Amino acid sequence: MKNKLRIIISSLVLLLTFSYYAFGSSVPNHSAVPDEVLKNIEASKNINPSNFILAKIANPKNPNWYVEVIPYTKINSLGELRTNIRLKNKTGDKLIACVPINSIWDEPPVAWLDDSRLLLNFNQIYNINTEQFENLTIPITIWNASLSPDKTKIGYIGKGADNKISVLYYDIERKTSEFVYTVEPSEWGLNLEPIVYVDWGKNDQLFFDAPARGKPQILMYNLTEKTVATIVKEARIPRVSDDGLVLSYLKSDVYNGNGTIKKETVIKQLTTGKTNAYPWYKRVLFDKTKIAIVGLDDIKIESRNTLDEQKVIPVEGDVMFARFNDGVLEYTEVNFQEGELKSVKTQKK
Repeated sequence: MKNKLRIIISSLVLLLTFSYYAFGSSVPNHSAVPDEVLKNIEASKNINPSNFILAKIANPKNPNWYVEVIPYTKINSLGELRTNIRLKNKTGDKLIACVPINSIWDEPPVAWLDDSRLLLNFNQIYNINTEQFENLTIPITIWNASLSPDKTKIGYIGKGADNKISVLYYDIERKTSEFVYTVEPSEWGLNLEPIVYVDWGKNDQLFFDAPARGKPQILMYNLTEKTVATIVKEARIPRVSDDGLVLSYLKSDVYNGNGTIKKETVIKQLTTGKTNAYPWYKRVLFDKTKIAIVGLDDIKIESRNTLDEQKVIPVEGDVMFARFNDGVLEYTEVNFQEGELKSVKTQKK
């Protein structure tokens, strides 16, 4: 009964996440001191940080500074679990952002760009020294985004004013956007907007979904050569190692429905062509020597060199914010009951 409940809840979470991308949504672009942050400070006092910390991310150069992602305890009517981003040090803490995470279960909605700047929800930068917010001007409705390995660029995919699917990257220092690919509405072949992702390989490789006549395919834009190449057809949801050598994707010939081929998550070494596959969609994470495949009931660890399974880690609850940190796999197990958050447990393996 417990496993069945977990599967139902996990499926609901995945459906809510996919629905967000299927119907499209804009990432909110708040002003210098977001009003909704101020409104939610009082509500956040009801949260016990020791029980409900989804992620704790230390400053790369000064570990005395870190951010915590702390959720409200209930999923709201829109299917969102809202989170507060708190900046902390030894002398105190400050609430600096409030964002929903129904669309970003894969990773925390905050990342350190350097020792003084935080990227918030891919649309805002917060400077801990000046306590100022910088709003990023992104000329599309954002469906998905990814920060480059060197943290100098952000890749985006979404819908422009002309209803085209657009892929672009934003240069953080220059504050400029460059479009790299567009998909005409007639190429979607769908009544609903497709679920599309973007992810970085190396710093000059941007992988992305690009529907062609309604069929999924994954392309790669080379920023140095300014060229676009087809990486794999009948595939979607690219996830790439930071060195651009290993790719994971969902094998599928449709964006909605079952299609004619079996859906499975494929892990492929781009240099050798060697592959391994797992049923349905899995979240895949890459380290320098290891690969983590996150499922409903366990996390499998593979060798990057051989793609052989090394160990299986059982999990209880839904896995959120899994990531490698200096070779250590960190993730959060979250348990819901009737839409209410009951427990959070951070693991390091």
